[in-house]
Amino acid sequence: MKKLRFFSLMTLILMLTHLLAPAAAAHPLGNFTINHYAGLHVTRQAVTVDYVLDMAEISAFQEIGTFDANGNGQPDPAETERYHPAQCAAIAARLDLRRDGQSLPLTVETSTLEFPAGAGGLLTLRLTCAFRSPLTEMAEAVQLEFENNAYAERLGWREIVISSDSVSLDGDLTGLTSSTSQRLTAYPR
Repeated sequence: MKKLRFFSLMTLILMLTHLLAPAAAAHPLGNFTINHYAGLHVTRQAVTVDYVLDMAEISAFQEIGTFDANGNGQPDPAETERYHPAQCAAIAARLDLRRDGQSLPLTVETSTLEFPAGAGGLLTLRLTCAFRSPLTEMAEAVQLEFENNAYAERLGWREIVISSDSVSLDGDLTGLTSSTSQRLTAYPR
């Protein structure tokens, strides 16, 4: 009887190791993470933010449960069409964009939601939001600040990238001009 229990326990451990190993490869900080990409683009007329939220398997499972109205455990089109615009609006409220110390409101222009396959037969969640804040009377030099406070209490990859068009960017931009993770599609190892 002891041998059978030991064998069953070892089989379970090996199965879990096999299921969770791909998750660690896909999401380098683990399958509980919520990962963020914010690509800021500055012009004389506006600041736009290309925002991607990537929830790993367990976080996605928990989040799907918050809008799964029919209780089938799956994200259905009727449920998701309301979720992603509302979620982007909630995230916009947690993004702090400032010009010369003054808060700039971000409005949601578009949003999309995908559920890529994850490890162990679970789904991941990928929310993409396009935000915009108009700029008026752009002086020669302005100070822009950005802080992402969405899901601040959760562990995950956080990446900010900045680019411009017809505007000169000053300051230390080391590591901020290109995406290390390719918008959360290829995490570095």
